Parts: sequence; C-alpha cells; structure tokens
Amino acid sequence: DPNYNTRTTVIVTPNTTNSQGFIRGDASRFTPWGGYLTGEENLSNGTVTGGTGQGRLFEVTNPLTATAGTGNFVQRNSVIPLVAHEGMAFDSAKNFYFVDENLSGSIYKFTSANPNATNGNDYFSAGTVSALKLNTGAVDEGTTLTLSGATSWVAISGVNGRGAADAAGAIGFNRPEDMELLSLANGNEALIFATTAGDNDASAATGNGHVYLQNLNTNTLSLFADSNTIDLATGLAVGASFQNPDNIAIDANGNVYIIEDRNGSTDDDIWFANDINHDGDLLDAGEGLARWASNGINGSEFTGLYFSKVDPNKAWVNIQHPNGGNDLTVQIAAVPEPETYAMLLAGLGLMGFAARRNKK
Repeated sequence: DPNYNTRTTVIVTPNTTNSQGFIRGDASRFTPWGGYLTGEENLSNGTVTGGTGQGRLFEVTNPLTATAGTGNFVQRNSVIPLVAHEGMAFDSAKNFYFVDENLSGSIYKFTSANPNATNGNDYFSAGTVSALKLNTGAVDEGTTLTLSGATSWVAISGVNGRGAADAAGAIGFNRPEDMELLSLANGNEALIFATTAGDNDASAATGNGHVYLQNLNTNTLSLFADSNTIDLATGLAVGASFQNPDNIAIDANGNVYIIEDRNGSTDDDIWFANDINHDGDLLDAGEGLARWASNGINGSEFTGLYFSKVDPNKAWVNIQHPNGGNDLTVQIAAVPEPETYAMLLAGLGLMGFAARRNKK
C-alpha cells in the first residue's frame, strides 16, 4: 500500500521514554470516557514487580487527537493488579473486566469508586478488584474439565493478580483470551470469553477450546461453544474442526463470531454462532456453529475481527505474521439485502475486500 504512511499514525512510539518499556501489547479496549486501554501480555511468575514487560495496564488518554508520537501513555496500576493482559470489557454499570492469559488464568472485575468518572485518573484512583469463583469451591479448568454453575466475585488485593486470585480460590481457566460484553434477549448482560487451551478430553484430534458465558445478572457460568456444539453444515458435532478459539466479535445484531488461533492455509477459521433466540446458548433447534471465513494465507492467523459501530455492513479483520512478511488489515463490505444483517455476512464469497498492508 503506497499510501500506508498517510493513513496510519503511530501515536506511542516504541523504545522511547513515552512508551515506558511497554512490550507485547495484547489487549485493546476503548473506555466509556474516550480513552484507549491496552496491557502487556507478559508476566513472569515469581518476578511480579511491575517492571518492564510485567503485566502492566496502560491508557492512551488522547487516542483520537494524538499525532505521531504524542499519545499520552499513562500506567493504570494504582489499584489494578499485574496480570498477563488480553481480554477486556466494560459493562453498562461501568465495571471493568479483564483476564489473566495463563494456563490457570482468572477473570477479574474492577468496580471503581468513581464509575462515572470522565477521565482515567479519577476512574482508576480507587475501587475494589475481585476474581470470579465457583460457589462450589476452587477449581482449575485444566485440559479435561468443562466448567459451569453458580458463581460469585471474591475480593482480592495486592500487586500480584495471579497469586491473589489463586489464594482466593478463583476459577483457574486454561488460557482465557478475548472477552466481549453480550446483551441477551431478556435484558441480561453477559461476558463471553474464550479459553483457547481448555478441552473436554485433552485431545486436539477431537477439537479443543471452550467459549464460556458468564451471566452478570444471575451470576452463573455456562458453556457457550466447544467441540460438541452442532456444526450447522453437517448437523453433527463440530469436533476437530473447532480448534483454539481466541478472539470474540459481536455484530450490530448481537451475533457472536469466534476467531481461531490456528494455522493459515490449514485450519484457521472464523465461526458464526447462530443463537437464534439470543438466550446465550447454542442448544435450541437450528442453533450451532457455521464456518464464516477461512484463512488461506500460509503462516498467518486471523485476529481482531471488528464490526463497525456506525455501519452495520462493514467489518475488519487482521491477518498477522504471514510467511510473506506483510500483515494485512482486510475490510469486509456486505452486499445490502433486506434479510438480517447476519445473513448479509454469511459468506466471504459475497463480500468485497479492501486490504491494507502493514509495515513490519
């Protein structure tokens, strides 16, 4: 793309004083007050000090007005503990949720003392942090358990989020990844998140990974999708075709899309979750998973599917680390039809693309 530099601006420049040694940013979320949050995925057990690359949370306070190198990059760990960041979400009450992307990682909730704050300084200055726990007691998802049941949020404290959650008996999920807030048909809100290494039988040959739903109104955890979910193309369990769910996306109609962390040109897919009645499961007649897109680029993977908030017929997805060396951002434009939005985006053969190459 010869116009790359005219359309893309690096507002926090790596390896500068402003970047504060920030590395491995693997979280992305705009805040209710207009800031932009990201966090470091790296966290070394036993050396949780808050130093460079150690699970820190940051906010760019001026993401929409910053020019090159002028992003105001502020660390937000006065109350938030250090974890390996990936998924983040806010609910309608402005609670902040985040994960620890670890083989026994927990789900966390921050309730600000200033939920209606108009800036990050006030929002993150005081509040309580808690971790998700099954009421039946401490449990680790490991590679062979599927978790469900009544839950509660148990308060934790200290800089080491992972250690504090473990000590409090919080659920240990097997590599929790992306997270989104989902509105259900009955008005309840739910967190939907993937555990990419969770499984039913520890065998990739039968598919692996879980997608869970945490109902924030009823405080219940349930399985949303896994290798036993019906493949709508066959009417049978999706099985080994469903591997390592990583990213979650939600379209303008509240439909869920599950993006795999797999090998391009081999088995890297995006799945459309057809929850017809939007009750937060795929168990009703006609519900299940449908392969929505497949990645044919060697060495790469899909990441970051995002649906426009202003145009329901547009979405973007990234193709990262291909063998050819050029990352892509692909714009997906649906062909308008009178049917539902989900049907408009039901197959890539119907779509127009605009790809942008990112410099390495």
